[in-house]
Amino acid sequence: MSVILREGDAEAEVFQGSLPRGFAVRRDNGSLALVTDLEIFGELGEVARRPARHHRTGSLQTTAELNPGDFVVHIDYGIGKFVALKQMEAKGALRTYLELSYAGGDKLFVPVDQLDRLKPYRAAGQPRLSSLTRGSWQRVKDKVRRDVLQYALRLLKLYRERKVAQGYRFDAASRWMEEFIQGFPYELTPDQAEAWKAAELDMESPRVMDRLICGEVGFGKTEIAMRAAFKACTSGKQVLMLCPTTILADQHYHTFLRRFRPFPFRVELLSRFQEPGEQRKIVEAAAVGRVDVLVATHRALSRDVQFKNLGLLIIDEEQRFGVRQKEELKLRYPQIDVLTLTATPIPRTLRLSLLGLMDISLLETPPPERKAVKTYVGEWNGYLVKDAILKELSRGGQVYFLHNRVRDIQRVARQLQELVPEARIGIAHGQLTERKLEAMMDAFNIGAFNLLLATTIIENGLDIPTVNTLIVDHSEILGLAQMHQLRGRVGRSRLKAYAYFFHSPLNLLTDEAKERLRAIYNYAYLGAGYEIAQQDLMIRGAGTILGTDQSGTIELVGMDYYLDLLTEAVEKIRELPEEFIDRGEIPWQREETVVQVDLPLPCYIPEKYVPDTPLRMRLYQRIASAEDEEALRLLHEEFEDRFGKLPQEVENLFYIIRLKHAARSAGVSQVSYIPAQQKLTLNFAGTRLARESTQASSAEGKAHGPSLSLVGSRSRNGAVPRKKLWLRKLPLLDSRVSEVSDEMVVAKVEHGPDFAEDVLALLERVSRLVPKESPAEGEDDAP
Repeated sequence: MSVILREGDAEAEVFQGSLPRGFAVRRDNGSLALVTDLEIFGELGEVARRPARHHRTGSLQTTAELNPGDFVVHIDYGIGKFVALKQMEAKGALRTYLELSYAGGDKLFVPVDQLDRLKPYRAAGQPRLSSLTRGSWQRVKDKVRRDVLQYALRLLKLYRERKVAQGYRFDAASRWMEEFIQGFPYELTPDQAEAWKAAELDMESPRVMDRLICGEVGFGKTEIAMRAAFKACTSGKQVLMLCPTTILADQHYHTFLRRFRPFPFRVELLSRFQEPGEQRKIVEAAAVGRVDVLVATHRALSRDVQFKNLGLLIIDEEQRFGVRQKEELKLRYPQIDVLTLTATPIPRTLRLSLLGLMDISLLETPPPERKAVKTYVGEWNGYLVKDAILKELSRGGQVYFLHNRVRDIQRVARQLQELVPEARIGIAHGQLTERKLEAMMDAFNIGAFNLLLATTIIENGLDIPTVNTLIVDHSEILGLAQMHQLRGRVGRSRLKAYAYFFHSPLNLLTDEAKERLRAIYNYAYLGAGYEIAQQDLMIRGAGTILGTDQSGTIELVGMDYYLDLLTEAVEKIRELPEEFIDRGEIPWQREETVVQVDLPLPCYIPEKYVPDTPLRMRLYQRIASAEDEEALRLLHEEFEDRFGKLPQEVENLFYIIRLKHAARSAGVSQVSYIPAQQKLTLNFAGTRLARESTQASSAEGKAHGPSLSLVGSRSRNGAVPRKKLWLRKLPLLDSRVSEVSDEMVVAKVEHGPDFAEDVLALLERVSRLVPKESPAEGEDDAP
């Protein structure tokens, strides 16, 4: 700064410090003006630090852990309870199975290579265990499929209107746009750069943008929003930024003012901070196009708020708005681009992105030197509160103390003053007048107070780097996502931040409150927003994903399986003609791809190789879910890198998954081997033998009551096998093949060193014989 002043032949003293804005003071001998770099550069340049190198830490963890006692959904057999991992011997070889318990004391043992058939059960309350013998699970699935199909049709209808609408093609990057970007004094994280590039391409394309920016508090969502807003302004369009609270709206308003100040665009705030007359003037100005960016609360949802040329809608903290509110705005302006920001997405929003009905950008990379907030959960402890406050004040920081009851907040202020006389306490809550609340926030921002006693009014929007300790009393009355948002208010600097969630004695807490407190403690790592949202869903209840009901069919099968069915339904509906969809039928092909492999090969992850049981379970899940050869190869490399050379048992596990992929492409549902006869049998999906095998298994369960059974393959009920004339070539190509029919292939394979390669080679040979295109219904397969 001194160098710049000298070059401009100006004289001024330069001080280091932190102020939100400059000021001027009149004196007898002249005026004294203090100007911050905020007025000069448009941003707080003195706190900007560019990382020496890119680094990536703290990604979203979306894989659900499976622990004993958890409820799971088996696609073929229904809801059971996970008991334990067990090793059992089959045909002379050890294999690992998951033991599941079902209604009536029945048990099911699922081989780890079929873990892709299991889904965690996420919903409120405890589900009813399915019966292995009554066939009720199939009726439940049929009911859920009908619901899924109807919902998928509604979703596609709603979003097809926006997708087919001709959107506005915003102008390409301009000189002003480059100057605006340079005004950001930080370096974008890789995720931020990728998200901005995607949003920029969306806006420059003729289609309507509907993009979700999902990232933790402080991970840089606002910068993406400001760049999108500026791009819209340079193209002559208006922007509406919708915020759930007046505090957040005020925060964004001043942030936009700072960045937009060097450019000829008008930014206005519409909230209860304005007098009615001032609100009326802003509404009138927006209607005639004299407001370029309007930052507003729910006030903007009123019918009197109209725009002359609205081009971009930004929804911040979308989980705080109702589904109907968001969809109403989209339908009112069907051609505008929509950018949605959230740290804890509701499952419906995230799923719309995964279904392709919305685009998604994940901000998973924390800012450089950002640390996770150290979280403490426990009963109220005055000594610990005093120690936490003094520790923060001793390093020159500030403290949020959250007490979410206005009626006795003054009493709490007196108690805190007695506890910590050194603290300068300010009070903020929603019942203060607009002017007093704004003055209190400004005073705390510039350091006039070092402890802010407040309600949840601080949940959104406040971004003060010097506040690095949060203390919450009676945290049991807060929601899980709410606690996560509050925790995000601290830890915005390089200093280690602390969050204390104090609650009433345990014996006074409800079960739901205990679950919320347990979750806020467990999910304290960077990037935990999605897991927080999922956990909140389990505690509060799923309802329907549309969000308009609190009871639906999701509870019958759990969120994960419901959403898998929904994804498949949307994909299928897009492929099929509308007259077929109207009948309410789609082929649920994805469920029919199960392959049972029964070979004398030991398949498991030894405890010596991976001692941690939860980690072994996650690794089993990842191996079983690998979708292709490339995914298996990358996973194999990861195993070697993390744990060392793979034992033969683990190599066999990878081989079994590779074999299942080959069997699936050949239409084979079962691969079995009898060592004594050296007999390898391949059974085809949908054949009579497969159906009889399933029926025999069910009959055994009925005859013997509580039973133990290994999971086999489920075939398509009522499938009509076609003649596989092309299989007649197989004995000519492989002399080991002794029997060929439309239902099976039998071959003699020696159980020697090359056994695994021989079985895989035979399956690949069968796969190559399968006709490229399926023949018409009722016709024989072409040779």
